[in-house]
Amino acid sequence: MYKKRTTLVILVLMVSLSVMLLAGCNAAVEEAPPLPGNNNGEEPVEEPVEEPVEEPVDEVIPAETAVKLYFADNEAVETGIRHQLYGYTMPTNRIVTHEDGTAALLQATMEALIAGPRPDDGAVGAVMSPSVRVLSVEIIGDAVFFDLSREVITEGTGGTLGGSIFIDAVVLTATQFAPVKAVQVLVEGVPWDDGHVVWQEPIGPIQIQGSPS
Repeated sequence: MYKKRTTLVILVLMVSLSVMLLAGCNAAVEEAPPLPGNNNGEEPVEEPVEEPVEEPVDEVIPAETAVKLYFADNEAVETGIRHQLYGYTMPTNRIVTHEDGTAALLQATMEALIAGPRPDDGAVGAVMSPSVRVLSVEIIGDAVFFDLSREVITEGTGGTLGGSIFIDAVVLTATQFAPVKAVQVLVEGVPWDDGHVVWQEPIGPIQIQGSPS
């Protein structure tokens, strides 16, 4: 009887030990949890980043155009005799650089007229102060409107002759380009007024050309 009880105790202990060993083995073979941020413990795969595609930018190449600038004709000014075609002015040749479009060409030409004559232009004189700035150029139909800074008045030559020379020069210079047939000058948004003449509306060459006086 004592041997049977001892054998039973030993059997129970052996079973318990086997269960404990089996549980320990199962725990040892359990798969370790994946690391944070990994896919099943594997290294993360970086998605390819598409570089932004820059659109090609067309280079703007300024154009060069041969133009005529009408400056004051010194002889006509001294004698007071207007030329039948050019009034009190004389055309000189110039190459101007400008962006595309008639308005840009007109602005570049007006800026060259403002800059005044060069020594090799002959016996001609300036028609306005080089301080004058072109504020805007607008083409409406066959007329162009130049808006100039106030220096065109405050630093003008003055007198009826100075005004006539200025009008002749601007009209003849601007109307050489199609589709321009008439011109008006504004001074900071207001019609040009030198105290003798108010430039109320666009005028063309036919209105300043006439028989010699």
